Amino acid sequence: MDDVLLCSRWSPRHVRTAQKQAKTTQKWAKTGHFWLRERAESGGQ
Repeated sequence: MDDVLLCSRWSPRHVRTAQKQAKTTQKWAKTGHFWLRERAESGGQ
């Protein structure tokens, strides 16, 4: 909820950048989770 309040004070450009970063973070979170699971199953470090 705090993020929404912060965004309302930012300029549209900052909001767009934040949204882009959030999407990228989500994408990497999914990829990272998949990669960690693959690594755990293979037993490697």
